[in-house]
Amino acid sequence: MADFNGTILTTQGLNLLAEAQAGQTLQFTQVVLGSGTWSSTMNPSSMTSLVYPSQTVPIQSISVVGDGTARIRFLISNSSLSRGYLLSEIGIYAQTTNSPNTLYAVTYAQNPDFIPGSGVTTIEDVIDIYTVVSNAQSVTAVINNSVMLATMQDLYTARPEFSNTAPIDTYAGKIWLSDTQPAEFYDGSKWQLFNAGLLGGYGVSATPTPNMLLPLNANAQFPASVIPATSLTVVNSLSVGGYGVSATPQPNAIPVSDSTGKIASDWLNLTQTPYWRVSVNETSGGDTTPTNFNVTRQFRYPSYGSIFFYILSWGVWSTLWEMQVNCTSSQTVVGKVGYVDDNVYIYLNNTLITSVTGAGFHNTSFTLPLSSGTNLIQLVHNNSGGSIALLDLEMNLPWSSLTFIPL
Repeated sequence: MADFNGTILTTQGLNLLAEAQAGQTLQFTQVVLGSGTWSSTMNPSSMTSLVYPSQTVPIQSISVVGDGTARIRFLISNSSLSRGYLLSEIGIYAQTTNSPNTLYAVTYAQNPDFIPGSGVTTIEDVIDIYTVVSNAQSVTAVINNSVMLATMQDLYTARPEFSNTAPIDTYAGKIWLSDTQPAEFYDGSKWQLFNAGLLGGYGVSATPTPNMLLPLNANAQFPASVIPATSLTVVNSLSVGGYGVSATPQPNAIPVSDSTGKIASDWLNLTQTPYWRVSVNETSGGDTTPTNFNVTRQFRYPSYGSIFFYILSWGVWSTLWEMQVNCTSSQTVVGKVGYVDDNVYIYLNNTLITSVTGAGFHNTSFTLPLSSGTNLIQLVHNNSGGSIALLDLEMNLPWSSLTFIPL
C-alpha cells in the first residue's frame, strides 16, 4: 500500500464537523480513490473533489476510536474495474442532516500504487483510514453489505476456542469448547454453560425441586402446591416495603413514572458540564461588541472556563463566546489572554472589561468582578482571515461557589 500522508479536513469537512459538534449526526457515505497529481501550490483544504476520481469503493465499517478520530474501513477490489490506475489520492465523503453529501477529508501519496484492471491480477484489500471527528455526538456510516471481506483478526476473534482450561482472551459472546465439559459462552463477566436446559447453572423442573427453576404451568401460574395459603398476606398496592410511591419528589417515597411514562427530572440530582455557547458571524471579521451580533451558526464548547480554540483556513469571521453562571456571593476571577489572532474583547454583564488586540503572544491578565446572583461572561473574538484563527484564554472559575446556567 502506498505511503499516504494523514487525512486533511476540507473547508466543507470543517463545516460538517461544526454541525456535528452542534448535535447533528455526521454520516460517512463513501470513499473515492483517484489518480490525480497534487501540485506543490495546491491547498487540500479547498478541494471539493479529487483531481482525477477513478473508483468509488464501499465502506465496510466505522468505529470511533476515542481520541477524536474515527477509523473507516473500506474495500478495494478490481473485480469490476475496466482499466487500471495509479492510486495517489483518497477522498472521504460525508453528510449531515442539513448538509448534502460532500468531500469531507483527503489524503495524498507521493509514491502511488498501481491498481490493475479486472482480468489481469485479482485485487481484494481491506484498508483502514483515520480521520478527525473531534467530539461529534453521533457518527455513522452508510455500510455496503453486498461485498464484505473479513480480516484475519476478524476471523481469529470470532472463532470458538478449544481448550481444557478457561481461555484468557475473552469478550462477550466468545464460545469455549472442551472435551471434559459442556460448551460454555462468556457473558461479559463470567463463563456460562452453553446448554438450553440450564440457566445460570440451574436446571428447570415443572415440580418443586431444591435448587431448580420452576416454570409457570399451562394456566400461566405457579402450581398451588408451592404457595401455602396460610403464608399469604395482603400487600398494599400503593406501598413497597412500607414506603409509598409518588410521581413527584417526596421524602421516603419511591419514584414512579408520570403521565408521560418518564421519571420526573426533579428526582435526579444532575449537574451539567459547563460550556461556552459559541455564535459565529460569517459575514464580518470585525465585530467588537456582543450587541446586535449576527449569528449564522452556533455550537457548544465544553469548558470550565479556559479556551484553546485553533482552526486552520478560518474565514473573515467573528465569534461570540458566552457563559452564564450564578454566584452565591460577590468575588473576583483572574484570567489571562495568552495568544490571540486577531483581537478579543472581554465583557461582563454587557460591560466591556478589557480588550487584547493584535495577533501574537500577549500573556495579558484581567479580572472579572462577579456579583452575587446571575453573571453573563462574553468574549468577542474577531479575525481578518489568513491561515489560522486562534484564541488562548485561561480563566479558573471557582465552581465550588458557582452554578452553571445553560444558555
